[in-house]
Amino acid sequence: MSLLRRDQVAYGTPQEWLARSRASRLGAPVTSTSAMRNSAYWAALRLRSELIGMLPVDTYRRIAGENIDVDVPSPMSMVQPSSYGAGQPMGIGQWISSTQMDLDRFGNCLGLIVARDAFGLPAVVDPVPFEDAAIHTKGSKVVGYRLGRSDYTTIEVWHERAYVPAGSPIGLSPLAAAAWSLQASLSAQAFAIAWFQGSAVPSGELVWNKGELDAVQAETHKRRFMTAVQSGEPFVHGKDWTYNSFGAKASEAAFLDQQKGAASDVCRYIGVPGDMVDVPVDGSSVTYANVTQRNLQLMVINLNAPIVRRETALSQWLPRPRFVKLNSDALLRMDPQQREQILLSRVAGKVLAPSEERALNNLPPFTPEQIDEMKTLQIIGEPAKQQPKTTGGIQ
Repeated sequence: MSLLRRDQVAYGTPQEWLARSRASRLGAPVTSTSAMRNSAYWAALRLRSELIGMLPVDTYRRIAGENIDVDVPSPMSMVQPSSYGAGQPMGIGQWISSTQMDLDRFGNCLGLIVARDAFGLPAVVDPVPFEDAAIHTKGSKVVGYRLGRSDYTTIEVWHERAYVPAGSPIGLSPLAAAAWSLQASLSAQAFAIAWFQGSAVPSGELVWNKGELDAVQAETHKRRFMTAVQSGEPFVHGKDWTYNSFGAKASEAAFLDQQKGAASDVCRYIGVPGDMVDVPVDGSSVTYANVTQRNLQLMVINLNAPIVRRETALSQWLPRPRFVKLNSDALLRMDPQQREQILLSRVAGKVLAPSEERALNNLPPFTPEQIDEMKTLQIIGEPAKQQPKTTGGIQ
């Protein structure tokens, strides 16, 4: 089956479906490759994949009967899940980033499970380009995969999904949904290039001011003019000839308007605020007091859902009750001042110990010498002496 049709025949990839569905329509064809030429599309994909890929991957174990998560050592599948070749490991960050790119483009990402651990769980998963794969389904169930020229069972392939409608075993493709906007953008770019190259409309007119020319004379003078211009030589003519170059101001305005609208649409399809990728937003002005607030808005509205989906999927690589968390607090590190204010307020509120705060900054606990020095400088005071307890009588 394809992404959008229910039968047992796998007939291809998103770009093939897009090319078929628009074969009879005008405009530039949209494929996974041509879509990357749209700067807003590329910037939105890059932003999401790099931000999610840079988040530290932590492994925890939930203590039975208590709401406490204990940090445990990460297995190799959470450190180096694949490789580019002998002696060229692929870290978990790069693995997440590359597969996130496919999730955001196609709504699915695939990986070939080449090794399993002692629990039978995936240990090494090689990412597979989704555009080179086909998915076989029967009803609402996946029955197999075709990766390149080879067929695989569902047990041999790792499949993550995003934007899954009810009753479908395959995620929806944002690329297919955004194809109309991308097609308009690519068509505008192609027309603009053709205009300035002179193939979309005549680049100018050569006028004979002394009367009419028959077809043979017009063709002769045109060839003389073209030969001189194409070779870079000056075109010599008398006062009876006039050359007018057509302007492109109207086309430029239409081109810019089309590009602006397409970029905003693409950002909405991918799930990235336009201002984060330098797309102007008309009629709105959003300001933030600091970088942390902007990153927090991006995290809560745009990145929280895909991060949770990835945590849930990667947790299936671990034996229960272990699970994976992507440390989204790493986004706050982009504003060190705000981060320190938060940590110090937690220490002052007695929610966090000073040693824990120092550990978060990769510092060891205070030594006795440091504590004595701070007492000497009156940075900290002597610990309060505990009063003896009384039991109702005079002590």
